[in-house]
Parts: sequence; structure tokens; C-alpha cells
Amino acid sequence: MIQNVSHELRTPLAVAMGYLELLAEGALGPLNPEQWEAIAVSRERLRELHRYVELLLTLQATRAGELARIPLDLKQLVQEILHRWRARLDPGRYPVVTRLPVEDVWLIGDPEGLIRAIGEVLDNAAKFSPRGGTIEIALEAEGGQVRLWVRDEGIGISEEQIGRIGQPFYQVEGGTTRRFRGMGIGLAVVRAVVEAHGGKLHIRPRSPRGTEVLLTLPRAQPAP
Repeated sequence: MIQNVSHELRTPLAVAMGYLELLAEGALGPLNPEQWEAIAVSRERLRELHRYVELLLTLQATRAGELARIPLDLKQLVQEILHRWRARLDPGRYPVVTRLPVEDVWLIGDPEGLIRAIGEVLDNAAKFSPRGGTIEIALEAEGGQVRLWVRDEGIGISEEQIGRIGQPFYQVEGGTTRRFRGMGIGLAVVRAVVEAHGGKLHIRPRSPRGTEVLLTLPRAQPAP
């Protein structure tokens, strides 16, 4: 049912977003400041709704065992994700530190599922980080394992909340919960995608504040 509803929402969402883009570009006539602000808010809310629809579809595909299994270079994939992600950020708001290996990092997996999962972790880091808070992304491969870290200096989470992280529709309570409302489905998708790849999701509080999210995945031999 979730899959059917999500697919049905895709087309009207695309149409609505298309018309808002035309309005924002002035293609349907000039806008006064109040109209432009209303359109900007509407575009942002529709983007959020589109994100939830795509997350639900990813979760459904993961649970149904429909993810692809192809050789891919995770380092290259992370670089592509970071390029898209940085383009949406205020460049002066979050210092972003990246540590990627020189060599390629191969695994067997689903590119779209991993893009969705890693992008969600990065979005959470940005969403809950204060202005000026550093976000760190690190990737390494050792032995038969690949490890990807995302560390932030945000509101953090308590030890008792960690056990519920990754359950659908659960959202951490905190000082900014009202400010950043959401369906809490993002980390459920991250966990499902990572576990479908034979990996694990680890979430740890940082001292004095912030969160570390670690994704561990099985490493594959380099593609011939």
C-alpha cells in the first residue's frame, strides 16, 4: 500500500513543483516580495514532501529485496554525494572537513540506495548543527570492511535514545525538535539500506556535544 500511495504522489508533486519553479523564475509574471516569499516557503515544503515520498519508496524497495547488486566505487559515490550536498548548503554556515582515501573503495551494492542513505546522514548532520559547527566526513577501507563516518557538533542524542534510532517515525526529542519537525523515517531508511548490504549502522554521542554516525559495509575486490 505504501508503495502504491508513494507512486501516486510522485506525479502531482512533480507538476506542483514545476509550476512553482515557473512562478519563482518570473515566467508567469512579476512577483512582489510577499508573493516571492510565499512561493519560496511552498517550494521548500514540497521538496520535503518529495523527500519523504522517495524515502518511503527506498524503504519499501529495501524491505522487498529489490536493491541492485553491482560493483561500485564507494569513494567516487561519496564524492558525487558531497558535490550535490554542498551545492544545497549555505557555504558559510558549516565548515565541512573530508578525509577520503587515495585508493578506490570497492563494494557490491545499490548506488541509488546508498546515495539516499548517505545523503540522509549528511542532511541530518546539517539540520541539527549550529551555524559554524564543523561537519566531518571520513571514509576508510581496512581488511574486509569499509567504514564511513559522519561527525557533527549538533544537539547530540542521549544513550537511552540511541536504541530507538532507526525505528520508522521515531524522532529524537531535544531542544530543537519543534524547529526541525519531521517524520523520523530518515534513519530507518539508512539502517535498512546498510543492513541490506550486510553492514551495520552505529550511532554514538560525542563529547562535549554532537553525534557520530558510522556505517560499516563489507568490502569487495577491485573491479577487473
